[in-house]
Amino acid sequence: MLPVALAAALALSLNMARAEPRATQLIVVAPHAVAGPRATMRAYERDATGPWREVGAAAPVVGGAKGFAPAWRDMRRTLAAKPGRRRFLKREGDKRTPLGLFTVGRPFGFAPDPRQGYLQLRAGETFCIDDPASPQYGVIVGAGDRRKAGSAEDMGAEPLYRSGFVVDYSANGARRGGSCIFLHIWRKPGAGTAGCVAMSGENMARLQAWLRPGALILITARPEEALSRL
Repeated sequence: MLPVALAAALALSLNMARAEPRATQLIVVAPHAVAGPRATMRAYERDATGPWREVGAAAPVVGGAKGFAPAWRDMRRTLAAKPGRRRFLKREGDKRTPLGLFTVGRPFGFAPDPRQGYLQLRAGETFCIDDPASPQYGVIVGAGDRRKAGSAEDMGAEPLYRSGFVVDYSANGARRGGSCIFLHIWRKPGAGTAGCVAMSGENMARLQAWLRPGALILITARPEEALSRL
């Protein structure tokens, strides 16, 4: 039985994340240890009424260089560290990947792509605002809006973003809760990120071919318990 607090946290995050009445695709990212970057990714799908079915093979991925942290305060005791370990809440610049349930957003990359909603990145033209004082904190903007913010990442200038997805993470500038979170290419196996989830180019290509709008991503240290509740 899932603890009441965990069930409530997952229910809240599900309501925040879902773009569809019933998602039919799900990615589960399970950290090997919440204090480190290594994790395993599995993919699932279901029809309108059936249970989740795993598809394809599990794949190695990495999260933040300093591990994983709950995205919301009510998940602090349930999806975070082992008893006795100091627990962190996700913060801007902490190099931790947020735990929780989110919707997978727009695909992006350097090459052109005909898919609806695809974001083609160009150096000097596509920026993620990571200035917590900006009203556009956590928003991807063009060059014109970038000039209004104190700090932003030039997405088109980062080779690791040559293929990826936006994660629809609810940025909170007031508490510096972390800005843009992506799925992207890793630097090398085992090398942690600034807070995103990264993988090999081969596994990213599989995701690009498979994922459709409305898919969910669940990042949790307790995948079996959480999966049974979705």
